[in-house]
Amino acid sequence: MAKKPTQKQLLDRARTEVHRSKKWRQDQNHDPSWRSFIDLYHGKHWNAEGQTDQLVVNVVFSTINVMAPAVAMNNPRFVVNARKIDSVDKAGVVAEVLNYTWQRNDFQEEFRLAVLDFLLMGHGWVKVGYRTSKSGIKQVVVDSDKSVDGEIGVDDRESGCESEQIVRPGESRVILERISPFNMIVDPDARHPREARWIAQRTWRPVADVRVDERYSDTQRARVTGSHYSPWDSREGDARGGEGKEEPDRGEMSYCEIVEFYDIKANTVGTFALGVDAGNKSDGSPDDGWLIKPEEIEYGFGHPFVMLRNYEVPDQMYPMGDVEQIESLQLELNETRTQMLNFRKKYRRGYAYEKGTLDEEGIQALESEEDNILVPVLEENDPGKVIAALPVEGTPPEFFDQSAMIMGDMDLISGVSDYARGNPQQNIRRSATEAAMIQDAANARAQDRLARVETALSECGERIVTLLQQFMTGSEAARITSLPIKAC
Repeated sequence: MAKKPTQKQLLDRARTEVHRSKKWRQDQNHDPSWRSFIDLYHGKHWNAEGQTDQLVVNVVFSTINVMAPAVAMNNPRFVVNARKIDSVDKAGVVAEVLNYTWQRNDFQEEFRLAVLDFLLMGHGWVKVGYRTSKSGIKQVVVDSDKSVDGEIGVDDRESGCESEQIVRPGESRVILERISPFNMIVDPDARHPREARWIAQRTWRPVADVRVDERYSDTQRARVTGSHYSPWDSREGDARGGEGKEEPDRGEMSYCEIVEFYDIKANTVGTFALGVDAGNKSDGSPDDGWLIKPEEIEYGFGHPFVMLRNYEVPDQMYPMGDVEQIESLQLELNETRTQMLNFRKKYRRGYAYEKGTLDEEGIQALESEEDNILVPVLEENDPGKVIAALPVEGTPPEFFDQSAMIMGDMDLISGVSDYARGNPQQNIRRSATEAAMIQDAANARAQDRLARVETALSECGERIVTLLQQFMTGSEAARITSLPIKAC
């Protein structure tokens, strides 16, 4: 019989896996790519050190803002389908409770942020769990009578840095929050979340808060030290450092990296501090380095994370977003339009005149921008021979062709045309049939994208119902308006 691993061995394995995953993401250049996609959406396309005027035509912003409202505008309408004929009425009640819970807790705001990650970076993360304000008290899991044996789906949908939801004192409820993709750490050997052996969430917390958090081990939380500092809380000015400084000033508030590690294979979850003193030395304590030692995951469905996946790439953990394929075209469009701007700045009037034929008054008149001004010429010289206009360099017409060609490529790749952006071209206005054909082609991609979002919504809804069945022990009121009324 294999010997059960100690807490120290479990912690060493968890630390090793997290460091290995972070190195894998660094080697694959994932984090810098995701940041560049966010910068493109934000309009930060150029290096601030540029010496010339730089023009940005933010087509990425326009493209994403056409896609996002089509998949995450308003609250969804969940439908629960009963598998047994005698559970139809109960399924309708569960559906109303689910829709009420979603709207009452404003889950849609968090989900929309995850959809934005889904479009920009190719994937988004949502955490569905149960939170109670009574810290330090373990939540008792109550086995519930599963009154509805059904499936959760989404039907009749109306078109159209990481936040923590506050739980009021004495309140316990289901929570759904968006998790930044930068703070999700996954098994680097997995090609899909269903193949992952473990998954973890990173959180930056002030050291002062960690040391007074009663959920953590008394011994281990006292060892936690800061590994990062806020760049904005230095009393001496900008803590990021300035000219002549070898390193930035350290602010008063230091932060540590807290990792919530879910071992999917063992169905356990534990919490530890990464890259600090906690847990580096064994003192024989039962925790032996864990802020919260591994315990069985209390949720019936396992770990609480739902991943929204955009365009799948074979044998790749992270899917591809809508910005990745048009990034180079967006930068080329900016370069082309900036060149057009610089050429326009060269367009200016210039004159050559024979020295000595104009006095100061004549030169001022020549430089004036007033219309129909008189330029005096000295002596009896022919003005046509004394003054001659210099040739003016205009914007090459090829630039306009290049700009239109780049925009056409972006429309082809993204599937979002000028017509969808609200700026129809002249040839689209010729007939309603042609406009309908263009719209149908765009709708095909939008429907595929919507299906992916609805799949994630279905999984979130199923988990919310599971949590309500598992943790709700008291009574809660929800208005039910859509059930059929039976005649007496």
